[in-house]
Amino acid sequence: MSSLIGHAATGAAIAFARQGLAAQQARRNLPLLVLLAVVPDFDYFGFWLFGIDLQPRATHSLAFCLGAATLAWMLTIRRHDRDQPPIRPIPLALAACSHLALDLLVGVHSLPIFWPFVANEISSPVGLLPSAAHVSLTNYYLWRNLFIEMGVLLPMLAVIIALCRGATVGSLLRKAIFMVPPWIACLVWSLSLQR
Repeated sequence: MSSLIGHAATGAAIAFARQGLAAQQARRNLPLLVLLAVVPDFDYFGFWLFGIDLQPRATHSLAFCLGAATLAWMLTIRRHDRDQPPIRPIPLALAACSHLALDLLVGVHSLPIFWPFVANEISSPVGLLPSAAHVSLTNYYLWRNLFIEMGVLLPMLAVIIALCRGATVGSLLRKAIFMVPPWIACLVWSLSLQR
């Protein structure tokens, strides 16, 4: 599975894809989009607190993610005021479903993406991102894998944000001179861990 930081960064990228950090609406929507990006992992609380290991992990399905996004959208419609329009449903759905995409990019575990309609779980044969290691501040692999994950993920998110905010291909190519070599190095490092 991808790390909590990777999921949160993806939710934040969705918040800033339309507006910059200074935009009040982007800052207002940031906590909700980050929460939706990490909410499928809330099933870990059942395991950590009560030893309950739910199989299949229904929180890692499109039905759960789209349901969470729909619930969030309905709550924001009720709470918005005239000065602040409610957040649109597409960013909410993207944030929630981004969790599934990142976990698939790790390629370690299969996911019940189409649960409850299809019982088969889906997995990726190749992991572009390293798996989140055992959570312990003294665990070398946790920090190594987090470094690699951020090295692969953050440049991709930066490009998506830039494209959504109207950056030209030329400006992206000029910046790519600095971003692409470390990105390729982290990607190759991540792929080498799969062996």
